[in-house]
Amino acid sequence: MLSKSSILRTSGGLSTKRTMARFLSTTEASGLKVSSIEDSRPVSEISLVVRAGSRYEPKHADGVAHYLEKFAYKNTQARSGLRLTRESELLGGQLSSSLTRENLILTAKFLREDLPYFVNALGDVVENTIYNKYELDEEVAPLAKLEYELAHSTSSAYVALEAAHQVAFHTGLGNSILSHPLNPVSIDAIKNYAREAYAKANIQIVARGIDESDLSALIGSSKLSSLSAGSPLETPSTSVHSGEARIRAAPGNVNAVVIAFPTTGSSAANSILAQHLGTAVHSVKWSLGGSTPLGVAGRKTGTTIYATNAAYSDASLLYLTVEGPTAAAAKAGAIEAVNALKAVAATELTSEQLTRATAKAKFANAEALESSLSTVITPAVDTSITAATLKETAAALTSGKVALAVVGQVTELPYLDELF
Repeated sequence: MLSKSSILRTSGGLSTKRTMARFLSTTEASGLKVSSIEDSRPVSEISLVVRAGSRYEPKHADGVAHYLEKFAYKNTQARSGLRLTRESELLGGQLSSSLTRENLILTAKFLREDLPYFVNALGDVVENTIYNKYELDEEVAPLAKLEYELAHSTSSAYVALEAAHQVAFHTGLGNSILSHPLNPVSIDAIKNYAREAYAKANIQIVARGIDESDLSALIGSSKLSSLSAGSPLETPSTSVHSGEARIRAAPGNVNAVVIAFPTTGSSAANSILAQHLGTAVHSVKWSLGGSTPLGVAGRKTGTTIYATNAAYSDASLLYLTVEGPTAAAAKAGAIEAVNALKAVAATELTSEQLTRATAKAKFANAEALESSLSTVITPAVDTSITAATLKETAAALTSGKVALAVVGQVTELPYLDELF
């Protein structure tokens, strides 16, 4: 019978020193980069941020990153998936996995005194997972298919955004995050990708509520220390493109339009520009967007419109999402959304508008910092951005590459040349 004492018996003691100070430290432990925030919270969190998102998938095995993410916490050489689940439950901890275009993230949350167990468990997952064929057939593939079908049947905006990425970037960042059910991935492809991805060159450990010295010592005695050095996964050099994708959906579904503006390199002004236009997060909960240009445009056309800035390691994608009950409404909303961006390109923001947008961007960034993963994936806000810079940025976006994706009644939704 499992008991908490038996699980932790060989874990060793932890430092008992506690401090109310909150500080970030970055160091190296056993060849792995480690970023840790110690803020003396009772609940700790540790994540393995693996640079193995969908953009790194080989062309002959697209979808493999999604399958690898779904293989997390299955049977390993040291413990079965059932045992891992039962032990985590006994300790009151939580294990999760997620996938983005750039990263595969394995996360454990737990009471801080249980750190030794979860460091060992995560090390076991990345080093010793068996990748059984029967688990692929009975659990992993059906779960990946279900996730794909749910995403594509419940959100037209998600479908449009995935299509916009493919139009804007083609390969690499254009790869879909979720594997397509009609494109099965072999167990050998998953094993090969895991062997290349789970190497020290691709992993950063990010922790919160954990003493740095304790964490470094535990990493050194866990399976994480024996990972191969490996090499960084390769991805095609990012290039940006114009074009459009049109995906028909059954009548009655929400019509969605995504207008995306891809650029290579980072764009410090994009996050502030998105806040000025109006994001999906409103200053007043349940409001319709306040006085932002896209909020006003949405009320005018009976649609939901918002701006988002997706910042990647070597590219940025500012995109406008329009969701409407009818194709006519979505088309009208798309025209208004583009006009709102063109207005910024034509006239500098007032001092009040710039101050408001910058403050909202800073708040969004500060809120993201509440997550330990922000030390890896959240870019800082450049508060030196001026109204002139935003005007130049908007002008460059509207005159540059544009990717359009529409989902719904495609014969009535806008074409690219109707917007620009």
